[in-house]
Amino acid sequence: MAPDHLSRCSSVTTRTCDAESTTLYSPLGVRRRRKEARVRVDYEELLRVVDKPGRYLGNERGAIRKDPAAVRLRFALAFPEVYEIAQSHLGLQILYDLLNRRPDVYCERAYAPWVDMEAQLRLHDLPLISLESGSPLRDFHIVGFSLQYELTYTNILTMLDLGRHSTASRASAARTIH
Repeated sequence: MAPDHLSRCSSVTTRTCDAESTTLYSPLGVRRRRKEARVRVDYEELLRVVDKPGRYLGNERGAIRKDPAAVRLRFALAFPEVYEIAQSHLGLQILYDLLNRRPDVYCERAYAPWVDMEAQLRLHDLPLISLESGSPLRDFHIVGFSLQYELTYTNILTMLDLGRHSTASRASAARTIH
């Protein structure tokens, strides 16, 4: 199969879209892809030591891949629960599909890691990343959370902290000042 940025849209198992943007090969784009590739390699090493590594791969049928440089808006659809629980949520799947039907929007998914993966991310100083492109939450224009019940509210703070999102940093700084 051709690399994502060379593929035409198809709906077989993984949908990919054209990336006709010249920014794909710009020095900034190359550096960003190298950095994301390093994070992916580091993640692959962690998968050997965590239970259920498949929940962090994002290779399931229906996963949508686009070139982040070829869209105007990057949206992280975050679910403050582990992958297995989040994937059974129909509303999440509908939002993911609707947003990705727009050619100018790239919606990716992020889930709360299980405690073993959270510990490894903190130990190795790695960010929580999206399943599709491997980008930290801080790299998205919008991070939207689906809140099902109150017990997952603290998972939102954990995800923002692990994703190195500035909101979590400001909240942490405010707590230390007072």
